[in-house]
Amino acid sequence: MNSPVKLSIDLLPEFGWRINGEPVYSPGSIFEGSVKVDTTTNIPQATIKILFVGTEKLRPDVAAISGVMLEQRPIFAVRSILFGKEGPQDIPTGEQQYHFAIQLPMVNYPPTFVHSMCSCSFRLIAVLESDSTKRMYSEQSIRYIPYIETSPLKDTYTLTAHGSSISVPSLSYLQSDTIPIHYESKNSPVTSVTVKLRRRLSYGDDGVEDHLDETLASEEIKLTNTNTLNGTVYFNLPESIVPTIDYSSWMSMTYSLEVHIRRQKLIGTAAHFMVPLTIGTMGPGIRTPSDLKPYNQSKEDEAGRRVVPCFVQRIEYEDCLPEYASYKLPNYQNSSSCEWAEPSTA
Repeated sequence: MNSPVKLSIDLLPEFGWRINGEPVYSPGSIFEGSVKVDTTTNIPQATIKILFVGTEKLRPDVAAISGVMLEQRPIFAVRSILFGKEGPQDIPTGEQQYHFAIQLPMVNYPPTFVHSMCSCSFRLIAVLESDSTKRMYSEQSIRYIPYIETSPLKDTYTLTAHGSSISVPSLSYLQSDTIPIHYESKNSPVTSVTVKLRRRLSYGDDGVEDHLDETLASEEIKLTNTNTLNGTVYFNLPESIVPTIDYSSWMSMTYSLEVHIRRQKLIGTAAHFMVPLTIGTMGPGIRTPSDLKPYNQSKEDEAGRRVVPCFVQRIEYEDCLPEYASYKLPNYQNSSSCEWAEPSTA
């Protein structure tokens, strides 16, 4: 039997930026949306709230082993009353929309991700309460990506072992980037180069920490030229890789590039290299904002208040410019200004 009341959350598409068609938000982002109520009957004495919740979560058994008392830790939780702020009111029959706007602080939270061991999520939760119906909920996930620089090196990064060497132009890359790896052997021709992308996921609390090492991608390049002493191979990073996490008090996610060089006539002396990598989110040379803070250093502002997302007033675009008439220029001095409102404390 269909419910006479439907509750949903809609986000406006013009806010945020997009990855593969999915809206993404970052520090300082503002996004707008509405809670939609579609009802075939009048809803008496109702209130509508919107909550925005960020959460880090460890699998229960992992949390117990790692010394974490609770497997779920809130990053933040804020709310606003969209309808019935002065007291419950009736919601009329039909479709009603209750708008909201939220601004994220200049804080690098962990990115949205799901792993078998742990996860980080950001959710909008709409709540409808009424004397005549059961409490209703509707959720909408938010994809969040922090600002992480990918700084180019002044010189190539070079490692040497067993008469062989490799070099890369940078130690920080974006998703889907191609990494050129130059190799060289002084003693014998190279027969193959194997490249693996390795990830270490560390988790724990109160001095008790565990970790999981994973291989995310691997490629072996066999060389057909039997006299090759040097050359360059190319390794493509996965598109869906999670950015580096090193600013959470609960977990971290670090990357490295593992390179094996095999050579002719040298049994047991394959050269092995480990290159530390940062998976960033900003293009080479683009700097993060000066007021950006990592999550584990941004619990409170200078006034001692918690740094959390805030609800702000929406922009009324129609008030930005006066009406234009073709026979005369508009009077801009009497027009209303179009500015962002100060964050509300709802």
